[in-house]
Amino acid sequence: MRLVSAVVIALAAALLAGGCRRASETEAGREPAPLPTVDVSEPPDARASLEHEQVEQRRTESAVAGVLPSGFPDDVPLPQPSSLVDFGRGPLGGPSVTLEVQVSAAAAQRAYEARLAGAGFERQAPGLWRRGRRRIGVGVEPYEGAARVEVEILAGDG
Repeated sequence: MRLVSAVVIALAAALLAGGCRRASETEAGREPAPLPTVDVSEPPDARASLEHEQVEQRRTESAVAGVLPSGFPDDVPLPQPSSLVDFGRGPLGGPSVTLEVQVSAAAAQRAYEARLAGAGFERQAPGLWRRGRRRIGVGVEPYEGAARVEVEILAGDG
């Protein structure tokens, strides 16, 4: 039994000494063997830029953001660019839309009246326009630094 114990102690001492020596070699400045590396090229989109890409662009100067109610006549010009904020029945009972434009009320009124005149509408009275049988009412009001334009198709016309 003493012989077996002596052999076990000798083996343990040998393993311990070998482990200590290996640790001391690494601490002494020996670097581990380098790992294999592979050079790769940069990914195809590494230098991608939207500046040179084809990006959909919409002309904002000729757009109305929003969906007009069904049945709203397409022969009535609307202020552009604008955003649809409401639709329903106007004060005179006809279908109407309310659009917001990002200019002052005075500028919105001038621009929209010029647009109506350019489309062949004639001013009948302040806020009332006519082209043939089509009659519309127009109201422009300031709204939080911008303007809201209400266009109503007068009863019997739409």
